[in-house]
Amino acid sequence: MEAIGGGVTNVGPGDYVVLAWRAPCGTCRSCARGRPWYCFDSANAAQRMTLPDGTPLSPALGIGAFAEKTLVAAGQAVKVDRAAPGRGGALKPSWYGDCLPSRDFPMLIDLFLSGRFPLDRFVSETIALDQVDAAFVKMQRGEVLRSVVVF
Repeated sequence: MEAIGGGVTNVGPGDYVVLAWRAPCGTCRSCARGRPWYCFDSANAAQRMTLPDGTPLSPALGIGAFAEKTLVAAGQAVKVDRAAPGRGGALKPSWYGDCLPSRDFPMLIDLFLSGRFPLDRFVSETIALDQVDAAFVKMQRGEVLRSVVVF
């Protein structure tokens, strides 16, 4: 986490975070019923990202996937243990299943750090940002299970 906006209290500069593609509002009917994965009003960043010339950008998955920097809503940044090695894999259940990122991401990192969830076994290779296109080709061919981008 590089910087935060006004009123953000769940994370701060220097925190180690995992980004969630949606942030439950916490107040709609589904959130109030304890089912935030069905949130009717999930949040993304309110401020739009632009190129230096003002060209608007649309962040992939609402989090800027495959970008060196991104702007997200506070609820999309889930603080996790800094001891975790650099973004070890990703779980992508259908419509988040019953995943609640603020609850589940830190739990998964803790399980990984305790040796009870071997995420590293799901990673075939680590790659640089400029190798993403080639990694997709390898994935389509079935040559790798998961390529993880490291900066």
